[in-house]
Amino acid sequence: MPTCLYCGAEIPEGRQICPICENTMIVGVDLASGADTYRRIIAVDFDGTLCVNRFPDIGEPIRRTIQYIKRERACGSFIILWTCRQGERLTAAVDWCKRQGLIFDYINENTAENIAKYGGDTRKINADVYIDDKAADIDSLIMAAGRKNEIR
Repeated sequence: MPTCLYCGAEIPEGRQICPICENTMIVGVDLASGADTYRRIIAVDFDGTLCVNRFPDIGEPIRRTIQYIKRERACGSFIILWTCRQGERLTAAVDWCKRQGLIFDYINENTAENIAKYGGDTRKINADVYIDDKAADIDSLIMAAGRKNEIR
């Protein structure tokens, strides 16, 4: 039976909202196929997202992001560290994350299921959610552009 991503309550058959907390994020079922194997995939950036951006150094922890990622992993989500860091800088970032108690299922690579699905490890990380300090959704961009035009 599927469960709520946040409170862990069981979701009655046929419902897509938690009866306890009214959350719509449900784990334990792939809503597209009905298979009991779906795990949400979250890709999280490092610089500016998990820590204050001090590249090439590592800044102070951003606690709210770290806590959110820990909670999501505890709820069953796959967590992918999605960063431009490479080599020694990537190793330093991963070590820093371990000291913060962060555990990643993948680092700069897709899940095994998505590698099989797409026939290889594509350059773009496939995720349900991307957490990045540089991210913007199209509605926000359009609204911001509209406000700029109004000001002129």
